[in-house]
Amino acid sequence: MHRHWFAGAAVAAAGAGLVAAVGAVAPSASAEPIPISSSAAYTLSIVSGSNDGSGLPVVGPASASRMNQPTDMAFDPAGNLYVADTQNCAVEKITPAGQLSVFVGTVDGCVPRNGNTFYDRPVSLAWLKGNLYIGGADDGWIYRADANGNLTHFAGTGVQGSPLNGQVDTPTQMTAYGNWLYFGDEESHVVARIDVTQSPPMIEVIAGDGNGTPTQGVFNQPATLMSIPDPRGVAVDSKGSVYISDTKASRILKVASTGELLSEWMFFAPVGLHLDQTGAKLYATSAYGVIAEVDTMDGAISVIAGIGHGASIDQLTAPEQATDVEPVAVAAQIAAQGGYAVTPGPALTTEVGVPAGVEVAANGDVYSTLMYPGMVVKLVRTKPPVPPFTGPDTPVVTAAPSVTPSVAPSVSPSASPSVAPTSAAPSVVPTTPGPVVTSPVPNPADPPRINLNLQLAVDAPLQGARATVSGGGLQPSSPYTLTMYSTPVEVARGTTNAAGAFNAVITMPAKACVKGGAHRLVLTGTAPGGAKLEDSSYVVLDDTCKAKSINNVTAPVNNTVTLQSFTFPHLSAKLRPKAQRTLRDLRGALTSAKAITITGYTETDSRGKAATKANKRLALKRANAVRAHLRKLGVTAPISTVGAGGVNGLGKGQKFNRRVVIVVRY
Repeated sequence: MHRHWFAGAAVAAAGAGLVAAVGAVAPSASAEPIPISSSAAYTLSIVSGSNDGSGLPVVGPASASRMNQPTDMAFDPAGNLYVADTQNCAVEKITPAGQLSVFVGTVDGCVPRNGNTFYDRPVSLAWLKGNLYIGGADDGWIYRADANGNLTHFAGTGVQGSPLNGQVDTPTQMTAYGNWLYFGDEESHVVARIDVTQSPPMIEVIAGDGNGTPTQGVFNQPATLMSIPDPRGVAVDSKGSVYISDTKASRILKVASTGELLSEWMFFAPVGLHLDQTGAKLYATSAYGVIAEVDTMDGAISVIAGIGHGASIDQLTAPEQATDVEPVAVAAQIAAQGGYAVTPGPALTTEVGVPAGVEVAANGDVYSTLMYPGMVVKLVRTKPPVPPFTGPDTPVVTAAPSVTPSVAPSVSPSASPSVAPTSAAPSVVPTTPGPVVTSPVPNPADPPRINLNLQLAVDAPLQGARATVSGGGLQPSSPYTLTMYSTPVEVARGTTNAAGAFNAVITMPAKACVKGGAHRLVLTGTAPGGAKLEDSSYVVLDDTCKAKSINNVTAPVNNTVTLQSFTFPHLSAKLRPKAQRTLRDLRGALTSAKAITITGYTETDSRGKAATKANKRLALKRANAVRAHLRKLGVTAPISTVGAGGVNGLGKGQKFNRRVVIVVRY
């Protein structure tokens, strides 16, 4: 029985392009912080669609076709991927060879009905017992299509209504388990299931009371007694437990096969859900522009794709500010800022627009639909997964006196989490040497590998955070160590088992709280033949040992990170007391910087020349006010200030446009 809060991801808060969403929904005050981090490296490729926007489907190579707000997906046993191309009123089929055809509907999009032509907007798909089930957004039916695309009405009455009354309204995602077809009904605020072998089919509601106002469920009580205002995603594990994404309430629910509420995990604007084949990982998309995997045992979350958008940094890190978000509204905000840039390559360095559906192929590749700009993308893991536990390998946290955080500068750290730099600069090599990576033995049967995943949220304390360490193909009974650089502090050590593997979770001790600044946590092991392997997490700490930036995959570009962002009062350049306290705690992290750039923004409803000039003046005053306060604190690093001026806002409550953003190069 768990109620957790996912406390915010560095990758989801990166950059100055964040915009505030409106309409807060407060979760439980008892929500327990759970770290969000970036995790295993994935490479993103575009299967179908384009950054140029929506369009009609084109039969042939999927890469040459367009889509219009695709939502759900489903695989058949042959590996064909079916995509609900919602605003084209079509279901498209993509073969493993990448060829696209229109399975249901036409290449002409949502044309008026002609005879038996499908004319609904498909929003959910599931493959079950040789048939594709299709949920429509408009006409109160769930359809069943055979392998040739021949449609019949399966469930519903043809009039939109609540499953509580034996009808369907808007079945937003479907999934199959046994003989059952599960779906969330967004407009009716319930989750239901249907036994596809039963005739006539009967709709059974398993969660939600039909009320659109979110309420907190009671653990071990029936989930049908709680309100679920926006159930868009559904997944079912091998025990029959049901996972539900409640988008506008920013939470993921877990319901037992017997119908009782087991867990409530808070996560911003979850949309699509899908479990891997083991049930250990739940993949979730967020309308805020990230794709994540959730550990179903403890709720720990790792972002695997996307740099995020759509929420202020304050909202991402404050449980009381979970937001009532609508993906279409997020898309409008992004479009107003210049559109999308989904770029093939490392998945944590690209935008992913507004992701919706998510599916996992038989080989473990992760597929997601991006409603905006209208794409299907594929994520392929490029970093080996954590190996299974293979024997006793409990690490020992190294005993040593605790190091009290101080304002002294960090010693030339090697890296920290990444955002785009303000100017190019060469990488900085740490003056204190870390573990050395050498080549492993060529072509071993079990390739040497090592993996570190620091589960730490922005603004969360390093002390007490968990670090998952694992490896395989190493020397049997050889040591591994976890060390914090650039001030070398051994955090923990352990020994591989007889098979040369280890897998353990370490709680970060107080002595890991070294100076404020950028640091590198390094896991080191030994391959057969004596070669050393390492994996690193990059973290920037403030002087209270709280993380200001975290990355588990790669070093930042040019050692540049976005360190902090905060708001000013409307039309004011006066620092708030809270901002002054934040800057004081950042003194060590800023003192060790090579260069600092402070960018000010303003809020505006006017586009006139006079207003533009006034906005830039106010924005620069805000940036200069921050610089002056840093000088009072004794920060001597070079500081540049920029007045970005007005960013056209959506209203007076849009805090981002009254912000300053501090970017630091180490």
